[in-house]
Amino acid sequence: MTEPVRLSDQSGITTVTIIGKEFLDGKDFKYEKIEIKFNRNKKIISYRGFNIKR
Repeated sequence: MTEPVRLSDQSGITTVTIIGKEFLDGKDFKYEKIEIKFNRNKKIISYRGFNIKR
């Protein structure tokens, strides 16, 4: 993780956003953003990962 975890809540859907690095071979890496969405019952309804440029 390279930034604090972000939480947002809209219409009963909680979204957690995590920004971090994935190391590919021990020295090179790429930045990623992961979004996890939970419903009102705290069950995961969506999990998505994105490559981002910095």
